[in-house]
Amino acid sequence: QNTTRFGCGPFSNSATFHMQVEIKKFEIAVTWMTHLIFNSVFNGERIHIVASKLVNDIATAKRNGYELVRELSKATYFKPDSNVQHSSIFKQQTFLTELIESVKVENQCAEIIKNLNTLRELLIPSITVHIGANFKKVKDLKTPLTSLIEKIDGKPTIDHLPSTFDYSLMSQDGYIEKGFTGAIVGVGCVESGFLFHTAPGIESFMDPDLAVLLLYLQYLSQLEGPMWKKIRKNSYGYNIMPRPNEGQTVFSLYRATNIYEAKKKKKTIVETQ
Repeated sequence: QNTTRFGCGPFSNSATFHMQVEIKKFEIAVTWMTHLIFNSVFNGERIHIVASKLVNDIATAKRNGYELVRELSKATYFKPDSNVQHSSIFKQQTFLTELIESVKVENQCAEIIKNLNTLRELLIPSITVHIGANFKKVKDLKTPLTSLIEKIDGKPTIDHLPSTFDYSLMSQDGYIEKGFTGAIVGVGCVESGFLFHTAPGIESFMDPDLAVLLLYLQYLSQLEGPMWKKIRKNSYGYNIMPRPNEGQTVFSLYRATNIYEAKKKKKTIVETQ
């Protein structure tokens, strides 16, 4: 089961290509990365196969209570035209179903391939390369990267790696009907309860209070800590953590037997500790 493909992760307006290899294979990795980015050829048959696999993953995700409640949280706070909303399982199911049918028609398939190539051309000028390694063991860093850098530098230059914080794509009041602050959804194939509870929080990874908050939340949720002692009997899993890129602090319950009691005890713990 792979549901992470329906999430953008932090900084949803950026695309990331990540490779982890042994040092002796560094040059091969860069060669493959360059080849995949610049020389990949899209074809209708492959697009159809990938889209069909994604549709199957959506069916699986809809039977996962935790994934569903996370999708509901995103649908509540993110702008309708944001990447986070467009990548959700709800919108992707409609989009992919239509794509599978469109790719069967020759002229529509050609248009889809054209759009994919256009997207690649739009992404290439803003490529920024980050390398983490023991540079004492990497004898030659420049030569393997030459072909990749030349291809990037040959394109029009724009602001490299512009950072768009996710909180700028959100409304902390939510995009649900006025007077409501959340949603409860019944899912027949899920036996336990799942919860996402959010509150406005820190909006910067450089905020001096972030380290203090992380320590405090770790104390609350640690093994045999306050939450472990009072919440675990009502919920198999629980977590509370800040998300500076979203400007929120999130409390979640996983496979809970009594969501109301677990949430009430969480409130008491936070107010008294």
